Amino acid sequence: MTIILRKEAKNYPKNNISYTYTTGISDKSLYNNEITFESVLEKFGIGSNCTILISKMRFFLNTVEQLYEFIERLPLETADLPEQSLLTKMRKERIDTCSYIDVSSFLCDFYRNKRLALEKLFQEPINQFKMNKLVSKDPSEIYNARQEKGKYCTMLEVSLLLM
Repeated sequence: MTIILRKEAKNYPKNNISYTYTTGISDKSLYNNEITFESVLEKFGIGSNCTILISKMRFFLNTVEQLYEFIERLPLETADLPEQSLLTKMRKERIDTCSYIDVSSFLCDFYRNKRLALEKLFQEPINQFKMNKLVSKDPSEIYNARQEKGKYCTMLEVSLLLM
């Protein structure tokens, strides 16, 4: 399936700029204030049975700007599974910009909220299954294992390394 995006600028006063995005899938446009996560799923034909993809999308696409970024970048993907490929690229970009750069800030956040610290470290949604697979309770050991495995590794890869 080929999806074509067209960006049509509307002329409004400077403080009220709005863009209309059409995907070529249907005639209904997505407007800046009306876009929802569910409408993006519907536009790209992502069914409710794609639970892993949807959970990753929910993790990465929290704001309207992130939804639009996803809509704009998706047609540029040439992989067999463009949604997965784009989410992987977005994850790596977030690791480069938002992840921890030193162990001390990770330790501080880990003792405040373990799940949120791990989500920030690995830039992936952390569910109870992944938490149960993590045998080490020492955050510095987790951080060092991630450094050893590589900054783009997943939490399950680190869990297997610590076993």
